[in-house]
Amino acid sequence: MSDEIEFDAESSATTWAAFGDLMSVLLGAFVLILASVIGIQLLLHNRLDEEVKQRQAEAARLAAGARWQRERPPLKRVGLTETALALWVAAWLAAALRAVAAGA
Repeated sequence: MSDEIEFDAESSATTWAAFGDLMSVLLGAFVLILASVIGIQLLLHNRLDEEVKQRQAEAARLAAGARWQRERPPLKRVGLTETALALWVAAWLAAALRAVAAGA
């Protein structure tokens, strides 16, 4: 008996061919996964850009509103006399509308 292992040339060739096929399948799967991850990253990047633009527009709108509140004259508080006058005008208009509706 001999300690040497004999290899057939045909057996070795089919083994390497199968190994090459396996590696090409693994490479293809890796490329597909890589392409899908890159596509997802591009979608997320676009969403992030849209969100940043939306928040910048909102911040500009809020800043403009704050500037308007600082620049506008202070509102006058409505006193009791103005409130009474407004109630009297509302009652007078309601009575006038009732009279018009009754006459029509």
